[in-house]
Amino acid sequence: MLCKATTVSIFPDIARNSFIISLLIALEYEFKTFCGLLKEIEGHSLKWNELRGSSLDRFICYCERLSNLKVVKDNTKRQLIKGLIEARNCIVHNNSSIEFFGKAREIVQFANSVTGISIENGYLIFSYEACLMCADIINSFMQDAYDVAIEKYPKSKN
Repeated sequence: MLCKATTVSIFPDIARNSFIISLLIALEYEFKTFCGLLKEIEGHSLKWNELRGSSLDRFICYCERLSNLKVVKDNTKRQLIKGLIEARNCIVHNNSSIEFFGKAREIVQFANSVTGISIENGYLIFSYEACLMCADIINSFMQDAYDVAIEKYPKSKN
């Protein structure tokens, strides 16, 4: 019986944490693809992963400094993406525990900004609804970037 009770209480947490991790893998791939398109269109010799900083910092730097493409329309969205990246790091590197996690303050701010994310007994917890909200945050952030790119480059070079 102990095994069944443990499975019931642990499974949703594993599934939701896995979703957040997968979501961030997809976001980083999107950053890479987006910057790859800019590299091709603009003829840059520098690749996005040759820059320093977090994946978000490299993405923004590549777009804004190299391509003069203002991809961040809303700083609140940028802060949410930063928080989500730190949440992923907390999940992966500290088993969702904010205790002794170097950026615990950022995790708390992020949890306070997104409905359905909580910190219980020192552990970061995502509800099902929060997972959907995080997907929406990423979608909205990238949609802003693609909208700006489409405006600057209305036709592809075929």
